[in-house]
Amino acid sequence: MALTRERGNLLEIRQRIAGLTKGSRIEQFRFGRQGDESPEVIRCRKGLGKDMMANIRTLGTCCLTSIALVATSSTAIAGDDAPVLEVDWTVDGTSDAGSLTGEGLGAGIYLYTASTIGEGFEINWSFTVTDNGASGGFEILASALGFTNTSSDDSNFEIAVSLPVMLNPGNAFYGGSVAGSLTGDDGGGYLASMGDSALYNAYVDGEGIASLVEAPFELTTDPFGSADLVAEAFGDPIPSLEALAAQESMSIGLNFMLGAGDSFAVTSNYVAQVPAPGALALLGIAGGFNRRRRRA
Repeated sequence: MALTRERGNLLEIRQRIAGLTKGSRIEQFRFGRQGDESPEVIRCRKGLGKDMMANIRTLGTCCLTSIALVATSSTAIAGDDAPVLEVDWTVDGTSDAGSLTGEGLGAGIYLYTASTIGEGFEINWSFTVTDNGASGGFEILASALGFTNTSSDDSNFEIAVSLPVMLNPGNAFYGGSVAGSLTGDDGGGYLASMGDSALYNAYVDGEGIASLVEAPFELTTDPFGSADLVAEAFGDPIPSLEALAAQESMSIGLNFMLGAGDSFAVTSNYVAQVPAPGALALLGIAGGFNRRRRRA
């Protein structure tokens, strides 16, 4: 299915992504570095220990380790190599990491779905990547993530997701957004900032370009209730924030405290586009014209 790469049709791309992902099914299970495991095998990796292999039927024996499983799409395009997402998570000071390989849906779009089960927490990961930035289209890292604190105490979550990107040298336009929803247990829901860290941070080649939902923030609910986090965006209209074009990566970070027994669902988009030749020069001319008008 051919998708347009024009700036004005970003909404159409998102709508078609949503339609393509409806037919996904779980076919493959993989965690950590890519190996020669068959789809019937799950790799379980402890942060300090050696790898242990488990058949799907013995999944319960891995309950003390973090487990990630990658779901692939039924409409995958053969031979379409997906970018590898690097995912890092730290929960209450304990860190781990994994690599996710998605499946091609065509037109430079890739789908990633995974779950991580750890001691005192669960994370559900879902990403859609549009990898057309190097050819003048959009580079998009869209995510829908779900976090549950299964422990008896409030927990700190620190998440980092990195997409390898090499855009044409020069400048690019960036933009993004974040929104979320908190669901409480019988004691009510609680979400708060971790120190002075913003909830959402966007990076280009490891350098921060934007932060959303700045600290301090706090969200609460009644018992078994839910509450929405007010959506925020940068580079709006997306993408319009000018910065150096990524030569290595586009990445996002999430930082928050989640109450015991509570769940937090967060969605985000991170978009980049290298402007057509002359576009930045035109913006510079327009900016100068506006400045002269204000001085008149």
